[in-house]
Amino acid sequence: MQDLQRSIRIVRSKSEKYNIDPGRIGVIGFSAGGHLSVMAATQHKTKSYPDVDAADQLSCRPDFACPIYAAYLADGYKDDVAELGKLITVSNETPPVFMAVTWDDTMRGAQSALLFARLREFGVPAELHAWQRGGHGYGIQKRGNSSDGWQNHLQRWLKLNGWSKP
Repeated sequence: MQDLQRSIRIVRSKSEKYNIDPGRIGVIGFSAGGHLSVMAATQHKTKSYPDVDAADQLSCRPDFACPIYAAYLADGYKDDVAELGKLITVSNETPPVFMAVTWDDTMRGAQSALLFARLREFGVPAELHAWQRGGHGYGIQKRGNSSDGWQNHLQRWLKLNGWSKP
């Protein structure tokens, strides 16, 4: 969490130098990294490290988050229960979220569905793709599963929401 919060702030602090729009900085994570992207989106007000320099005065809230087959969304880092952990504190300040997950990946699909419902409760724009087959750790590989090509949905979502330039 410290590294992710710091990296968002550093990118924002260097945005002019690298011609990056500081209002279009997102995070993507896979498995445990998916958990981390959810935490960055829902715990951005939690200070996870002491200030290092002026960059740490900038927001570490990502403008969008993309947890892909996110793990550990339940308390105790359990992936076998359909629940969300107490640290996943969705609010109306949570950024838009794109999720990709599969039914055959323990209870991660159910946990993502619960997160999707919680985002809806707070009016946070979200998109959830839950495929029947794909397992865990499929990345962008083509394995003949229904989850193949999930990244095309992400690309469209990013474009439709103005996060990527045409």
